[in-house]
Amino acid sequence: MADSIKPTIYLMKSDVADTDAIFKEADNLQKTTNGDFSLYYKASPIHPPKWAGFIQSHFTTVPDNIFKNASAYAVIVLKESGRFFAIPFGMGSHLIDMAKIEYNFGLKVAINSIPKDELRQLDLTTPEANSQKTKKQSPKNSAPEEFGINKEKDILRGVVGKLRKETDASGKKKDHLFGEKIEGKDSVRLSCNIKTSDELKLICRTLLTYYAQTTYQEYYPWLDNMAIISAPVLVDALFDDLIATIKTGILDNMQVAPPEFVDDLHAYEGFIFTGNNKRKKKSYPFPTIKNVVDDLGNERIQSLDKDALTKSCKVHLQTADGEKRFGWPLSRCIFWEAERNGSKYVLSDGTWYKIATDFHTEVEQFFANAVGSAINLPDMLATMKKESEYNEHVCTNGHNLYLFDLGHEKSKDKHFCKDKNEICDVYDVAGKRFIHVKMGKIVAFYQPFAPARCIQCKNLKERRRRSSKIPSASVWLRLHRIGCGRSCA
Repeated sequence: MADSIKPTIYLMKSDVADTDAIFKEADNLQKTTNGDFSLYYKASPIHPPKWAGFIQSHFTTVPDNIFKNASAYAVIVLKESGRFFAIPFGMGSHLIDMAKIEYNFGLKVAINSIPKDELRQLDLTTPEANSQKTKKQSPKNSAPEEFGINKEKDILRGVVGKLRKETDASGKKKDHLFGEKIEGKDSVRLSCNIKTSDELKLICRTLLTYYAQTTYQEYYPWLDNMAIISAPVLVDALFDDLIATIKTGILDNMQVAPPEFVDDLHAYEGFIFTGNNKRKKKSYPFPTIKNVVDDLGNERIQSLDKDALTKSCKVHLQTADGEKRFGWPLSRCIFWEAERNGSKYVLSDGTWYKIATDFHTEVEQFFANAVGSAINLPDMLATMKKESEYNEHVCTNGHNLYLFDLGHEKSKDKHFCKDKNEICDVYDVAGKRFIHVKMGKIVAFYQPFAPARCIQCKNLKERRRRSSKIPSASVWLRLHRIGCGRSCA
């Protein structure tokens, strides 16, 4: 039996005062202590897998109870340099309260320790209403530029890379303290073999050193285009803005999604939400933020505060056996953009980012220079909550403007192609322009391209068929942001 480990390590938030506070249900776990180390674990009951009954009903010669499953749950906790660290084993990470971990800990360690040209994998999140998570792998050690990162909108959430050898006091080369490779997300996964408690303590001390460094700014300067907000007063104020918006029911620019890439998402029954008094939980295969609000109920929503959002209200994935996995704080599963005192902020994966003023100005200037003729659409009325309401208002009060928004009852039949694509939101006959309207500040710039490609197809007969629903069809596309009074080419 191996007497060494290659650990995955979580850093707990600085306000975690004792080891029990690290876990979801510490009272239901067994605990033992050895010096500075505490072990939390629970029994691993053996049970037949869910599919065993199907097999045995069709193959009667198979003995009963020959198929067995067991899941091991264990977590070692230690305190080093004034901070708690948790090292899970087996399914032990599901015992940890994810509201208590330091987000992006592993990511910061990794990007400060991996040489720029030794990356093998990147995990990215796009901060937009249709927030997407992507995993990019390279067959060889590569620099960030070789992964095709969109530096204007991608947020780095995880990296895997190779570590270079270190030079000891005698001048000899030796493996890096963390091993040959490292993976960093919220946790950090090391490739070194650790045999003793002293070695584990040394590792944790060194991890804190790398966590505090800013070496990454030399190789990844674009990361600070959206800098993490850590000032407690500002973070509290931004969460207050988010909660107030949820309570008003204005959810159009808010999305819900797991904060990490789930490889076997299809294997789960769906998502469930906890944080209210409902005993029977409904499972949602692909939930929306409205599902969350409806599931929690109006009474819980109206009493929502930061503690509930970041601690007690959780998002779980439910297995076919009814077991809850993960348990992310709801705040980690909401994507939203806010504006406060003239600055732009984004909530993504539970972390608030401030969009650098220079970066924001550069982007605004780029699109200002690309502006076509003004569309001069009216501002959105305060009583309007939906994009489709605004689009109908525009077409009702404007000249030569036609409603094509598939989200409105009056235009649900105005689609094209077998996939029933939306042509645009509003069509301007006089200007021969397709207008795509987006509520709020986050604009899906890629949306107009699909209809443009369809309308511009090379087959003349097919192009005429696709254009038949559009008066004086033109391939000019414009995208209008509500209230800004301009179009963007």
